[in-house]
Amino acid sequence: MSEPRITRYTLDAFPYGVNAGLWCINVEETSEGMWAVRWHSMCLNRRTKQWDYEPTSSNRSKRFLSTHRFPLDQALALAKNAFPKIKVNGRTAEEVMSWAPSSRTSKR
Repeated sequence: MSEPRITRYTLDAFPYGVNAGLWCINVEETSEGMWAVRWHSMCLNRRTKQWDYEPTSSNRSKRFLSTHRFPLDQALALAKNAFPKIKVNGRTAEEVMSWAPSSRTSKR
């Protein structure tokens, strides 16, 4: 048996609670040495820096793979760059953090 290895990295602004997973990017190994940057059912496009819906594995063309798969260092850098720009219901995670009341200041 081969040694276990890391196959996913996750960036998440709200790892716990009601917003968990909404602003979450996964960098996942899809084949040896090649990684996808995923946000829900979409993948980051190398050329456009936009999120594209990911086709099922049998429908992924060589062109799709060439624009949506990266070496790990590049995938992590792209994920970190894309993360602050993600919007859910029109707001970035930073906007929600500054708008939502902090649980630390709650008087419960």
